[in-house]
Amino acid sequence: MKKSLFYANRGMTRREFVKTTAVGTAAMALMDWSKREAQADQKYPYWGKVVVARDDSATDGLRINTKVVASLLDEAINALTDGRGWGAIFPVMKSGDKVAIKINAMTAATFITHEEVLDAIVIKLMDLGFKPSNIMVFDGDAAVSKIYRLKMPSIRNKGVCILETGVEGGEGFDPRSKTALPDGTEVRLSRIITDSTHLINVPVLKTHPGSGITFSLKNHVGSIDNPRVVHSGLTSFTSIKPGSIAAINTFQAIKEKTRLIVGDSLFGVYQGSPFSKPQFAYNGLIVGTDPVAVDHQARILLDEERGKHGVEPLIVPHLEEAARLGIGASPTDVKIIPLNRKKKG
Repeated sequence: MKKSLFYANRGMTRREFVKTTAVGTAAMALMDWSKREAQADQKYPYWGKVVVARDDSATDGLRINTKVVASLLDEAINALTDGRGWGAIFPVMKSGDKVAIKINAMTAATFITHEEVLDAIVIKLMDLGFKPSNIMVFDGDAAVSKIYRLKMPSIRNKGVCILETGVEGGEGFDPRSKTALPDGTEVRLSRIITDSTHLINVPVLKTHPGSGITFSLKNHVGSIDNPRVVHSGLTSFTSIKPGSIAAINTFQAIKEKTRLIVGDSLFGVYQGSPFSKPQFAYNGLIVGTDPVAVDHQARILLDEERGKHGVEPLIVPHLEEAARLGIGASPTDVKIIPLNRKKKG
């Protein structure tokens, strides 16, 4: 199997790379990390920082413990912000501010962003003073039937909006955001994002046969008017353009408005199609603001699970391209903060 450039450039195998970058490893605490973080603050306030929070009691079979998830998320936010909490995620707030929450709710998928995770986020946003009507949960129009089929009673009862990006090529996309991707194709961003003040990304932990993983970076394929620029067809998973996935995340509105990424990692799919049912329980959340750093950690976790089943480590070209473009921190600059509430004994 062809070796990924990340590993080849460092003179190590992918298995060695995964091992050296595991959660909690001392090698990630580089002496000059703080300096690099300060230099990159213009990109993301918590550049390169990733909180990996786990609690064995977050799930019981397929049942999710809402209270545990909410408290786990709070603890992760405190760790990310050095104890300052949710207020530090939104340091500047004005009356009428809108928050767009991009979820993963593929129409044919059985494993999507969990309402319990969304509920924890929405409650905190309302506590901060955001009006429910100004909180918009959304995904691509191809996923809208799944969103409505879910009903999300807890979310709807709070008055939160559940929306779709719009009809492909229609008025649901902002013409002012038109941007040419590496292959020359022009795409536009959803008005849900461009009309919002803040953006939160809530992907789920999955592998993808064409892109390696589908997490925070690839989740924004559902934020543009032409997803076919990434997939050769909406039902094809083998022809993926990593440069296009990375380029979508260079949209000014995405970079400037992203306040938080909450990777829903309660369950995961370590092998196969993103339409697969959950294959393992991780009982965790991957939290940060830097999509490259967050996705890098998601790859590590999936590779760890794949290793348990004798499956080769993943190659994720769009993640490598995003790091090369400076969209987020490179693997050597990631600072992982582990929070493990695993039961003892």
